[in-house]
Amino acid sequence: MARVGVSIGEAGCTPSAQSVISDYFPADKRATAISIYALGVPVGSMLAAIGGGYIAQYMGWREAFIILGLPGLLLAMVVKLTIKEPERAGSGPGIETPSFVETFSYMAKKPTFWHVALGSAMASFVGYGVGQYLNSFLMRTHHLSLLQASQLTGIVLGLAAAFGTFFAGWLADRIVKRHPNALAWLPALGFAICTPFYIIGYMAPSLWIGVPFLVVGAVTHYFYLGCMYAATQGVADPRMRATATAVLLFIVNILGYGLGPPVIGALSDMFANMSLASAGLTTADCGKAMLAASQGACTVGQEFGLRWAIFVGLFGYLWAGAHFLFAWKTLRKDWVG
Repeated sequence: MARVGVSIGEAGCTPSAQSVISDYFPADKRATAISIYALGVPVGSMLAAIGGGYIAQYMGWREAFIILGLPGLLLAMVVKLTIKEPERAGSGPGIETPSFVETFSYMAKKPTFWHVALGSAMASFVGYGVGQYLNSFLMRTHHLSLLQASQLTGIVLGLAAAFGTFFAGWLADRIVKRHPNALAWLPALGFAICTPFYIIGYMAPSLWIGVPFLVVGAVTHYFYLGCMYAATQGVADPRMRATATAVLLFIVNILGYGLGPPVIGALSDMFANMSLASAGLTTADCGKAMLAASQGACTVGQEFGLRWAIFVGLFGYLWAGAHFLFAWKTLRKDWVG
């Protein structure tokens, strides 16, 4: 029930925010503005990883949820009192807001929207799937404590992701006149770069070697986030922007957050069982109270399973990049205004 409550709260934010931002900012400044808004994902993850890891280790995981959730109540009041509803193009007396069916039918005819949605969903699939187990990977493979792993993912990789999110949006606005399809090819370029860097980073024998590659991967991986929203807003009618974003996030979350963690987890168990078979063990055995003699084999097998599950999952970024390349061909044609 707590998860449902959090999801309801999150679900109402982004569609409305994207619509408001698109009304406040013209198209040639929109990618930068939306990228600043999108910083909430990497910056929020960074703060949660650092603060949540510390609180979870020294106070308990339940307390971490409560302490990190309370500021949202205060910020909700700040938003209510300070943000004014902007004028919307194409709205006014006698002009009705399109229904959900009308909006969906309109967006369904936009190839750009579907490629952006599916590419972002695949990126989310890999990002959430790998990110769900990143601390476990650092603890198993590089023997960090929970707090050390949280600090590394939060400070180092969180800042890199934040920089990549903002930089791509800012750059898209700067080059859009010369390269009108930048909102599509910038994410594709980012995925092409991040995939080999992530693979090297995750497979490196030590953190000293791996972290620089992971940082480059985090910067370029997040090129898509602001561009995803800006492209969707650009191909939607002004009166349909909030609903278009809601449909986008439905697709991204169902395929990405819904499937990413369980699929990567299942791959981890599969590879772990392959490794453990030589010792006559399974992951189910390792979850039980075992003799000390078996714990070493379990540790090795579970580390092997997670590392190779991440390795396989990372190739999904190339799939995501292919969708943005397809969007590159149709973005100008589908653009509104």
